[in-house]
Amino acid sequence: MTTDEIDALTIKQVRQIAERAAEALAQLQSVQALLGGAAGASMATPSPQRAAAPPSMPPSMAAQREQLLARNREALPEDIKRAEGIS
Repeated sequence: MTTDEIDALTIKQVRQIAERAAEALAQLQSVQALLGGAAGASMATPSPQRAAAPPSMPPSMAAQREQLLARNREALPEDIKRAEGIS
C-alpha cells in the first residue's frame, strides 16, 4: 500500500486488518505448537547450514530415491520430457 492509501484507511478498516493479522498469528502459533515449538520456529527461519546443503542419506535410501526418480522420469509424457531436456 502507498502512504496515501494508508492515510485514507478508516478506523474500521484498520481494526479489520488488525483482527485478520491476529487470527493469522494465532493460526501460525497453533501450527508451531503442533510441530513441537522449536521445530516450527526452525522451519520458519531455516539456518544457513540447513539451506545450504541437503541432509545426507544412507546409500540404500539414495539408491531407492534414484530408482523412484528414474521411474517418474519414464512415466512423463514425451512433450514434457522434451521441454525438460530429458531423453
